Amino acid sequence: MDVDKALQDFQLLEAAAVGPQVLAIGECGLDRICATSMPLQVHWFRRQLSLAEQLRKPIIIHCVRTYDEVHHILKEEQVTVPVVFHGFRKGVDLAHRILDAGSMLSFGWHPSQLPVGEVFCAMPIVRIFLETDDTAADIDAVYASAASLRGLRLEDLAASAWATALSVFGEILTTYG
Repeated sequence: MDVDKALQDFQLLEAAAVGPQVLAIGECGLDRICATSMPLQVHWFRRQLSLAEQLRKPIIIHCVRTYDEVHHILKEEQVTVPVVFHGFRKGVDLAHRILDAGSMLSFGWHPSQLPVGEVFCAMPIVRIFLETDDTAADIDAVYASAASLRGLRLEDLAASAWATALSVFGEILTTYG
């Protein structure tokens, strides 16, 4: 990896992140299946966590087969900004560990993958997000499917999601919402 290029890219991130249109820092974290060495990933992850803390912006976590490491670093860095684990597709036990640590979950939606749906249904609705990152479906279809699975009216799920988003991303959302 070109360290000078990585530093230059991080400086660009720092400059852009101060803008009010940037609501969070991320997607950042650790990924055991990518080619970048773990020590290098940890270094830049810590820098991104520090930036999120400095700017008081939530952090969106990318975590592939590294939950224990990510959790340890979040504790070690004493992260106090909201933390959202993106694209969650693991089991109920890990989901509860993440919530117990004070973080939130964002579910990529695969209605045909029942274990994801079961985990989604087991989580408090006020601690989750929905996303389209892992699906070709549009967000309306994702919400309709999620509301049906939870036995909620679409309007109630949308209102809960908006309240959760405001609690994490703040009033600036009203500018963009």
